[in-house]
Amino acid sequence: EVVKEMDTALTEMRKVSDESLSSLKAYQKESFASANSVGTTAQQIQKSTADWMRLGESMTKAKESAKVSNILFNVSEFENIDAATDALVSMSAAYKDVEKIDIVNKMNKIGNEFSISTDGLATSLQDSASSLITAGNSIDEAIALTTAGNAVSQD
Repeated sequence: EVVKEMDTALTEMRKVSDESLSSLKAYQKESFASANSVGTTAQQIQKSTADWMRLGESMTKAKESAKVSNILFNVSEFENIDAATDALVSMSAAYKDVEKIDIVNKMNKIGNEFSISTDGLATSLQDSASSLITAGNSIDEAIALTTAGNAVSQD
């Protein structure tokens, strides 16, 4: 079963990448250390990497984005990695000048210190990022608005 899952992950990466098979296999080996460093599995890191490559990121950039997606998943209450990745994709597209890990760190800090969950904050920002960025709000202002609104409505 594990071999089958690893093969499926490799196949997904091959579908969305121009990388050579040998390069992808080398990354598979590397993914065990990456997974260990962020507290997930190698298969999950590979799947996340494929998701980011599907969005047009290079292998190098997708590897880093995959780590950050998994960190968000680990520090939040998201039910699966796909939901965490979707939220991070939206926020990183809206706030291009902010590093993905900085977005996660900001949300995690607020989720730990205020009465809003990290996934609740991320989902709210995912839903409102385009409107808030159009209105000229920075990520810090968007987080503050969302947190303050949640304190009143608890939703």
